Amino acid sequence: MLLDGGVLGNARLLGRKTVELMTANHWTGEKSPFEPGNPAALGGNGFGLGVRTLVDAAQSGVPSSAGEYGWAGAESTYFWIDPREQLFVEFMVQLEPLNLRYAWIFQVLAYQALVA
Repeated sequence: MLLDGGVLGNARLLGRKTVELMTANHWTGEKSPFEPGNPAALGGNGFGLGVRTLVDAAQSGVPSSAGEYGWAGAESTYFWIDPREQLFVEFMVQLEPLNLRYAWIFQVLAYQALVA
């Protein structure tokens, strides 16, 4: 639904502008609101309404596209949506404490696999 701008199947569940607002960067601070070392404090990312949103792919340290957004959850779960590549990924693991290393490795491999 988020990948398709608020549409799931033939039903519009969220307005297009709602999804645009959710995924726009609303963070205007100089630094992340998360403490250093927290995996949520990814470089190159801002924060939308319920998601982190990519602002600068070069600073993020993982391959991606402008406009990509997602979130890391409890026990190291991770998802990202890349509208430019029409890509939606959920990475479901159970690692405590929070460790996104494997999610980032998977993200690198996913983008390396894109060929067309």
